[in-house]
Formats: sequence, structure tokens, C-alpha cells
Amino acid sequence: MGSVRIGVFSPDGDWMDQRDHLVDYAGYCWIDNFAGTPSIGLPMDFSDNGLPTGMQFATRLGDEALLPSLACQVEAAVGWWRHKPPIWVNNG
Repeated sequence: MGSVRIGVFSPDGDWMDQRDHLVDYAGYCWIDNFAGTPSIGLPMDFSDNGLPTGMQFATRLGDEALLPSLACQVEAAVGWWRHKPPIWVNNG
């Protein structure tokens, strides 16, 4: 799966034309979107071709405070700050 082309998703577009793109693009997180439960996607590593990979974590309604706490712990364990993608722009 790659990025969705600009213009594929449109409020004026035909649902059948957008459906497969939507499933490919957001199919992995549909249950949290449908249920409205808090969730967070966290970067974990890079794939063999240099793309970032990650995991999605979710919790029960009203327990949003758990997610930033989890993110801090995962960041410390994974050491994400040490990773740089193959294309890197540093503005500072």
C-alpha cells in the first residue's frame, strides 16, 4: 500500500470508486474509527525499503490519558529518536 492519490477521496466522488482505496488506506484502524474509542499510532521501526512501520494501540472510552503515557514508555524502549529516514530534511 502506498499513499492515496490526491483527489481519490472526495465528498462528491462515487462511493464505489472510493471504497477499495479507503479499505486499503484505513482498513487497519476501522474498528476504533467505528467505535469512537481512543487510539494512537506509534512508530516502531523501518521496513526493508525504508518506510516507517508502527503499531496502533487503543483503550476504552474515557481512558485517553493512558495513551500518551504508553507512548512515552514505548518511545523510551524503542529509541525512535535515533532513527532517521533515508530522506531527511533538518531545518535547524
